[in-house]
Amino acid sequence: MTNYPAWTPAARPGLVPLYPLTFGTILGRSFSALRHNPKVLLGFGIGIQALAGLIAAGAVVGLTFLLTQRLANVDPTSSEAEALAAGTAALMAVGAFVIGIGALAIGVIVQGIVVADVSRAILAEKPTLGEVWRTLKPSFWRLVGYTVLIPLAIGLAVLILILLIAGLAALDDTIAVWAVVALLLAAIPLSVWIGTKLFIVVPVIVIERTGIFAAIARSWRLTKGRFWSTFGVAILISLIFGAVAQVAAIPLGFASMGIVTTVAPTGEPDAQAVVTLLVSTLAAQAIILLIQAVAMIVQSSAAAIVYADCRMRHEGLHLDLLSYIDGRDSSATPTTDPYLVGIGRVVPIDWAPPVTPQGPPTNAQYGYPPPIYAAAPPGPATPAYGPPPGYSAAPPPTAPVSGPPPGYGAAPPTGGSVYGPPPEYPPPPASDEPGPDAPDRDDPETSRHRPWTAP
Repeated sequence: MTNYPAWTPAARPGLVPLYPLTFGTILGRSFSALRHNPKVLLGFGIGIQALAGLIAAGAVVGLTFLLTQRLANVDPTSSEAEALAAGTAALMAVGAFVIGIGALAIGVIVQGIVVADVSRAILAEKPTLGEVWRTLKPSFWRLVGYTVLIPLAIGLAVLILILLIAGLAALDDTIAVWAVVALLLAAIPLSVWIGTKLFIVVPVIVIERTGIFAAIARSWRLTKGRFWSTFGVAILISLIFGAVAQVAAIPLGFASMGIVTTVAPTGEPDAQAVVTLLVSTLAAQAIILLIQAVAMIVQSSAAAIVYADCRMRHEGLHLDLLSYIDGRDSSATPTTDPYLVGIGRVVPIDWAPPVTPQGPPTNAQYGYPPPIYAAAPPGPATPAYGPPPGYSAAPPPTAPVSGPPPGYGAAPPTGGSVYGPPPEYPPPPASDEPGPDAPDRDDPETSRHRPWTAP
């Protein structure tokens, strides 16, 4: 008997359909990713960000306390007070910068975890935290380097602009003021443009395991032609969570007022200060931190989905993903990461909706090549039409002749019959044999016109 392969079910749909995505699909599936693997995305993502926030807040408070204690032990009238104050401010700035870089590094690690998880969710897989970390581990230091590179580049650009404005101010204060206004107005669209073009750098670093500058250049190329949709997804997610944060602050304000009235009905300032600190500050910061953590997870999921959409449109990534899913579901062991198969491949695909053709279908409408006909043999040109063999050519046309058609007489006079008199038939031949007697009309037995009687 012939051995047939075992039946396997069709490929399950993953987080997104495996074809180029619409704007609504990208935005909606960015939120849907939260419930796909909540242990990794919500549990680890929110937990690590909350821990990082607490560590950063504790570091800032401890550094501020140490520096203020240092200033408190120095006489303000002494000659060393001014220098000590300047050094304290510099240490505080450096400490705040280091703490901020650490918080950003933890944040970008969370982004990498989310991107690695969403990239597998597109393939209908639900990896564990250990599997996600093994995917992220080769790109860990590159992510940290990219996190440090962005603030350094921004700081360098700001320093250059400050030096430029200082030079203009030395020449003319009015020119310096107008230069500051122009730079502030130009900084907004410039930052939006650069931020949108670099929106998928983290997915490129994590999924393709490339270097920092190669990832920046690749993100710049992949977002070509997809700027407005990428910008729309990023800005809408930011606006949604900003609105949620504002809505969450309203009940906190009412709760703070109610608690203050209950705890300190007579209006003691110390009790009001304590309640305001506990409710308005700590609770508000905790809720804002939670909203920011969820917003970062959704934004990172959107970056991974936008990355997949751009590669589907430019490189036909969905073909590699479908091939991987077919091999995996047919009991084959896939050995190649589908995201690493067609990197840099150029597969321009037009995904405009098809137009219903008018008229009978042609081969081109179904993707078949047009029929190939043999060329006519060389030789003298022959007429396309002519009389069949054995027949003479048709006589040339002649001018119409006025008058009645041949074989017909002239038209009848006015009022006459068009058909003329009726034809005259010859009489029947005479016969000597007597014919049958005609029935007597007066005889009721033989006559057909018998009187009618009721039945």
